Amino acid sequence: MTSIGQQAFLGCTNLALTSLPSGLTSIGRQAFSNCTKLALTELPSGLTSIGINAFSGCYQLKNIRILNTTSKITGDASMFSSNPTIEVPSALIADYQADANWSKYNLVAY
Repeated sequence: MTSIGQQAFLGCTNLALTSLPSGLTSIGRQAFSNCTKLALTELPSGLTSIGINAFSGCYQLKNIRILNTTSKITGDASMFSSNPTIEVPSALIADYQADANWSKYNLVAY
């Protein structure tokens, strides 16, 4: 699987994933919106884009590590509504901080 489509798991309130497939490259608009038990701790290394409201209403998302160490993930300002702490590779922290869609989140280098 390389992508998760738009609204694929919209409103799946019992979905309690903690990780996503390693080959995943994109997450569509509202893919996990309102998945209230979703508890991801990392985003896979191949991920390059996250759609609008992909994780809105996912309030269990507290601390997420981005494993893509080669390029910043393209995202929308409303990717997350839970305001998680997002750990990004130290080599990319400036890129994330300069991006208005990412800078509103609590970004921490690792």
